[in-house]
Amino acid sequence: MYFAHTNATEQLISSYKPVQPFINYLKDFFKKNKKMGASDRRTIGNYCFNYFRWNNALPNLSFVENLQLALYAIDNVKHPNLPHYNLLSQRLEAIKNTYPAFSLFNINNTSTYFSKAINVTDALYYQLTKPMVFVRIVNKADLVKTELTKNNIAFIEIDTKTLSIASAAKLTQLQVYADGCFEIQDYASQLCLADIYTTPEEFWWDCCAGAGGKSLYFKQNNPETKLLVSDIRQDVLQEAGNRFKKTGLKKIEIKMHDAVMPLDQRFDGIIVDAPCSGSGTWKRAPEHYRHFDVLSLNSFKHRQIALIKNAWLHLKPGGKLIYITCSMFAAENEDVINEANQFCNAHVSHTVINGNVYGADIMFRAVFTKSS
Repeated sequence: MYFAHTNATEQLISSYKPVQPFINYLKDFFKKNKKMGASDRRTIGNYCFNYFRWNNALPNLSFVENLQLALYAIDNVKHPNLPHYNLLSQRLEAIKNTYPAFSLFNINNTSTYFSKAINVTDALYYQLTKPMVFVRIVNKADLVKTELTKNNIAFIEIDTKTLSIASAAKLTQLQVYADGCFEIQDYASQLCLADIYTTPEEFWWDCCAGAGGKSLYFKQNNPETKLLVSDIRQDVLQEAGNRFKKTGLKKIEIKMHDAVMPLDQRFDGIIVDAPCSGSGTWKRAPEHYRHFDVLSLNSFKHRQIALIKNAWLHLKPGGKLIYITCSMFAAENEDVINEANQFCNAHVSHTVINGNVYGADIMFRAVFTKSS
């Protein structure tokens, strides 16, 4: 490791305040330090994200020592005091043997709040791996694969419509992306709605649609079903509209609306992709492991219950309400479901969607079916 790289990494980590995503803070830093070349930027960025994933697991060691251990554990970088192993589990065991104070639980002080269905050890291993990028093929699969190969972008086929890629670099520059042949969407996000099929006469509402990723997936599986897409943020709705236009999908209405407020419509199905801690996606933004305020879970839970309560009033008898979070915390998952059961006359099924085995996110889904 070069001193300039470790010094810049320590400066960035120590000066960062969680008022903006770390990736934006990092970009601002590089803009102010234009002498750094592309290789320097990649190295420093990687050091920072790995340090956040490692989360200062051995606080009695120096910054540089923890960074060395992070790089050894996550990237299998040679360490002066530890043997080479191919498996993460072997490297962590080697760290434990040399540094007895190390515990996997040291890297995440929020693990006691996880949903019961979460395997804590697996989730902590998840923290020490890097996320994959997922291409969801919309059409012309052979052309998409050909273009990826032509541009030296290696991929793994997860299923007939999904490819796994190590980096998003260049993807949005491809013509097949501009032509709407594929979308970039996490695999766990896709699985949230993979089994939801509707009839053409149904009317659905995606009430917290954001930039429309799940709406797109839903509509491409159910093109004849009418869909209302809403959010409280005009900018993300505009992005969603641009994405819908590119795909040529019809029967989509876009509305700026706060989903805890009433509408004069009722729906056959409602998707509540609720605002949450995002803990199931944190390896994409690992600064949260270090800076997340657990007390904020109460405000998330209050909002989530309010969203379900209002959505329930707008759901027709026999309709389905799909509640989704990208959270690993029980307070946002089972606790919300249990409280919602107090005012919902429904059959409820729920599950944790563990995308970790694919390098994807960890998500939670509950399906409420309204009986009356």
